[in-house]
Amino acid sequence: MCDHSDIGYFYEPNSKNNANLPAVFIYDQYPGGIGLSAKIFNIFDQILFTANQVISQCDCQDGCPSCVGPAGENGLGGKPFTQAILNELLTV
Repeated sequence: MCDHSDIGYFYEPNSKNNANLPAVFIYDQYPGGIGLSAKIFNIFDQILFTANQVISQCDCQDGCPSCVGPAGENGLGGKPFTQAILNELLTV
């Protein structure tokens, strides 16, 4: 069991750590870590695949809270844009 505040993240659109390409960094916020970010790293492909399945199997057209989150946060077209990003990440 964990709390959403156990994991932190930040992103860099042009990361020096990734040849000036975008990068997302996920880390344990608990002092000394509890291993959540390491587990995410080890199963990241599975997480992307499962997220893509959830979105693909959702009956909505544009995205909803059940698949990509509230439209107010993601804007119209959240579902196709999210699927495009996931498909790109899954081919890398």
